[in-house]
Amino acid sequence: MVDKIKPLKFEEPTCGTELDFLPTETDPTEDFITAKGYTFECSDVATIVKDVNDEISFTDSEISDVTVKELKNGADLAQVGRYAIALTHNGSVSNGTFFGFSNLINGLDTPIVIPRDSTLKDLTFSNSNSSADFTLFLRKNSSVATAFYTITKTNSNFFTEIDIDEIFLQGDLIYVEYQDDGTNANDVGIILFLRND
Repeated sequence: MVDKIKPLKFEEPTCGTELDFLPTETDPTEDFITAKGYTFECSDVATIVKDVNDEISFTDSEISDVTVKELKNGADLAQVGRYAIALTHNGSVSNGTFFGFSNLINGLDTPIVIPRDSTLKDLTFSNSNSSADFTLFLRKNSSVATAFYTITKTNSNFFTEIDIDEIFLQGDLIYVEYQDDGTNANDVGIILFLRND
């Protein structure tokens, strides 16, 4: 018995002019091709270059100078991108306080540990006192190390800092120290935004 049923494979061309019912090969004038996350249409010319830092640069006639990082050692998309660490302090903040996960967990005795190689990119700060005056010192691996980033605010209720760009290795510590410069901050929330490296 001969099988007279054939699969239906009807393709509309993306940029070409032919309809292809049963294509047997890839034709860039009529086929749409997807391979491992890169998409090419019609007769676009694309160049992919991998440099010594494992950075992949992709260019074509419509998209130029787009750089993506290669996934290594089975990393998935959930590991690529950003994550956040939240610090809180209920009540009035005293001079010399090290912010921790809460005011019940002092950031000096229980420092914040960085879980993976990361870059500290951004920081948000808010408190309930709109007239707070203070300075924040961000230190790496020691509570007495020279601050890698310092923020001074006057009459501040909330603010953001972007592109801090401090690199941390897995297991590094981060200390956020509060210096009272006038009216105390109160009920503080801090979010540290880090990018996986």
